[in-house]
Amino acid sequence: CTEFMVSESIGQLFTDFIHESSFQAKQYIKESFADLLSGNITQDHVEFKLSKKGGDFFWCEINISPYFNDDHVLVGISGTVDDISVRKKADQRLEHVALHDTLTGIHNRYYFDNELKNIANSATRTNIVHTLLYLDLDHFKVINDSQGHHQGDLVLKEIARLLSERTRSSDVLCRIGGDEFAMLLTNTPVDEAKKAAVEICRVIT
Repeated sequence: CTEFMVSESIGQLFTDFIHESSFQAKQYIKESFADLLSGNITQDHVEFKLSKKGGDFFWCEINISPYFNDDHVLVGISGTVDDISVRKKADQRLEHVALHDTLTGIHNRYYFDNELKNIANSATRTNIVHTLLYLDLDHFKVINDSQGHHQGDLVLKEIARLLSERTRSSDVLCRIGGDEFAMLLTNTPVDEAKKAAVEICRVIT
């Protein structure tokens, strides 16, 4: 899977092949090896990214345990490495579906509720001002009733696009209901939030 030849791997530490983005797993595995050799634990398993020769990576899972010889003397560590890329991609798709609105692609009510709680807790600890903007489309039902739900869906997608273009990377944009949107503007005083709300109304109308 790594595309490295055996001759290229001889003399290299296993942790040398762990992808740089899995630096926390790299440290954990080093500690796990030490615990296995000292007898503190009898087995362990870890998920992380393993580097490929061309610079790419793939997700894998290792299952490791102490290795004893015929005289029951600890001589090293044995383990297996399994490619779990397919499973990870499936997990990522499920996570995306769980946190995003399927129609517009922006975050959904579940994500909004969690982020609102986190931001509220942060504001309590730091006294930093955050602002919530709530957007409800007037007479949206008229569009659905007169033009059909397909046309209504197109309107919602366009509104989501316009709002996304005016959302900073630090902010949170969500569709929280049929024709309801919410924007959490982090580290934003009320006067600046009012300006943002006026601009949003101008663009949408």
